[in-house]
Amino acid sequence: MRQLSPYMIDSPTQRFAPSPYLRNAEPSPWESLVSNLTTALLSIGLNFPRLRSEVMATTNAYIRRVVVVCETVADDTSIACLVASLVGFLESCSKVANFWTPMERSVLVSHLREVLSENFLGKVETAFTTIRITQKKGAMQWKRYVKHYESLGHPLGALLLQHGLMKFLLASTSLLVTNSAEFYDGDILDVQMQGRGVVTSIAPEEDIATVESYVDLAAAGVVMVDEGVSFIGAEGKQQLAYAVKSLALSAYCNCVVLSNAADPNALLRWLQATIADPIQMSNLVLAKVALKTLAILSRDDINSGNGFISILHRFIVEGTPSREVVKVAAKCLSYMLQYSSQDATITTLNTMGHVLSSVNPERALKAETLQPFEQQAMGSTLSLVSNSDEFRHNIYCNVIETIVGVANNCKDSKVRFILHNSRLNIDIAVADDLTCQLYSYPEYRQGH
Repeated sequence: MRQLSPYMIDSPTQRFAPSPYLRNAEPSPWESLVSNLTTALLSIGLNFPRLRSEVMATTNAYIRRVVVVCETVADDTSIACLVASLVGFLESCSKVANFWTPMERSVLVSHLREVLSENFLGKVETAFTTIRITQKKGAMQWKRYVKHYESLGHPLGALLLQHGLMKFLLASTSLLVTNSAEFYDGDILDVQMQGRGVVTSIAPEEDIATVESYVDLAAAGVVMVDEGVSFIGAEGKQQLAYAVKSLALSAYCNCVVLSNAADPNALLRWLQATIADPIQMSNLVLAKVALKTLAILSRDDINSGNGFISILHRFIVEGTPSREVVKVAAKCLSYMLQYSSQDATITTLNTMGHVLSSVNPERALKAETLQPFEQQAMGSTLSLVSNSDEFRHNIYCNVIETIVGVANNCKDSKVRFILHNSRLNIDIAVADDLTCQLYSYPEYRQGH
């Protein structure tokens, strides 16, 4: 620890002599150095409790050095080195977030927010803009690194720092929801959907203050992306922005589960706007988070259950999502139906079945309500923008995927084979697709 600490403290201003061996340090020497130093020191602190306070002192000294450099640094390459260093630090903090106690993580998040001030982030954007267009010899090394980061889908700049901060925020809130072993095993939203209860180690009086600080930051992350007009036209930045939003939504969902300090209605508005936007839902990561978060939110709002289900109905039929996203939507729909009556499940599957049975699938749903097809009025707010065979084919395929997924997940003999009774009025290609999907489930293969 004594050998590593000095390197850690000096890393924000580290300089490297040119060497071909630096090419092996991915994605850049500065990020690689700080990421490995941070992971090593935090791991030492976890495994050797008597050294924990010294490790804490080292990480605090690193942050103080970063603050000083932020205030004094002027040249573009120095800012670039600092940004890569911070990206590595934030990444490792997220991986070993259980080193800190809940209150210590809250304090660290506050310090990081101060470091990533609007003024500093503005300097960062200016620096990388200059590096991209400059022809100065001293900046050529960083021009190569900038292109390399962009090829990895992580363009260097203020947004990448925000991504790192949101990742640490998600880890911090997740460790309040469940223990570290469960969280690091997979997606925290999957952990919640699997029915594991909230496990928190902080006292009630500390809970509100801690979660409130997280709520503000998560909300700011969502709003930043929604209002980020600067992302438009830059594909790499736009995809990174959607990754930031997915982290912020997940963190805010954790806060809703933990405390009344978070507003579930605000989260629902963000989710509805996201799910209604085909461009955002084309991002697989954001689409999965939005759908899973909607499912978790519906669990605690029994009276509005049908409304949540209607949102998914419309997304599946009107949104024409990809097959992978439809599978997630079917899983989330099944999750919602667990907290609904069996009638709601049967009605849902019947409604979806009628989309397949009708040559006019736009009549299959009615706004804000779930009703059997025969009871619905002719004028529905669900309308298809195209009646082309390909468009209709995609709708049928998505609905088939949903019905099969929901019926399989429900584990109820009364609804598992409801698809068998649907009046299928579809072409051979869709019928073949249905056969393939049914055969992916052993129960259907044996029964039909």
